[in-house]
Amino acid sequence: MHRIPMAEDDLMIADRAEDVLVALGYKACGIARTLAHAATLGRHHRPDIAIIEVRMEMATAASKSPGNAPASTGSPILYVTGNASSIMTGARGHGGLLKPRRLADLLRSLEIVAGLNNTGKVAPRFSDGFRLLPGAMARPLESAHT
Repeated sequence: MHRIPMAEDDLMIADRAEDVLVALGYKACGIARTLAHAATLGRHHRPDIAIIEVRMEMATAASKSPGNAPASTGSPILYVTGNASSIMTGARGHGGLLKPRRLADLLRSLEIVAGLNNTGKVAPRFSDGFRLLPGAMARPLESAHT
């Protein structure tokens, strides 16, 4: 069971995603409306994966934090955003998922990030809108985007 906090400024989206994650066996660690609150959740829950909705200032702050994760937990980060350039140029983490997103794409993206963090490899089939972030791969890609 993965522990997952979310930093999301749209609480309706966050509540829906949280309900689905819990139904699928994930442990939701809370919904943060700021990166500072996400860091507090990270310190308290020691998450396995963090989901962060990106605004430029959030991406910049996260990329400057030690460990590249809220509260320096070393947890992998899945960024979600409507602005592809913000995750591809300003943030460091494992992956980014473009909005609008389907819940199935969010779930697949979490699987990809967890697998990448655990094995250094990417399992076949990226979800729609998923992108690996620069520097996310410790080893060369095992599979291509299909």
